Amino acid sequence: MAAAQSVGARLVVMDNVYMYGRAQGRPFTEERDYDAHTRKGHVRAAMARDLMAAHAAGRVQVTVGRASDFFGPRAGAQSLIGDRVIPPALADKTALVMGDPDMPHTYSFIPDIGASEPPLDARSRLMGGFVV
Repeated sequence: MAAAQSVGARLVVMDNVYMYGRAQGRPFTEERDYDAHTRKGHVRAAMARDLMAAHAAGRVQVTVGRASDFFGPRAGAQSLIGDRVIPPALADKTALVMGDPDMPHTYSFIPDIGASEPPLDARSRLMGGFVV
């Protein structure tokens, strides 16, 4: 943030949804309050608040995109479904699933995340504000 601020650049941030806490059947939207239940979620909430405060104070222009658990090229073992689910399923073998496989869950495809950032930033510029 300091580097963007020092040169007057817009900061485009890719974030996650940890700050929202458990879904509890409700969608994650930008209007949803932060309700983190983990240490990582509290850290992400503090980071998001810092970004929004810097933007609101006019210190730096910020655009934030958020995505859920990811999968896709080069994600490997870092993805909950990457190496553990997709290759075995495609090979008609048993997949290793973490958690309840019947629980609804959202995953974000890495190339889609990257492709969404430029239009999100363009929308932010048109709206003249902080977009999440």
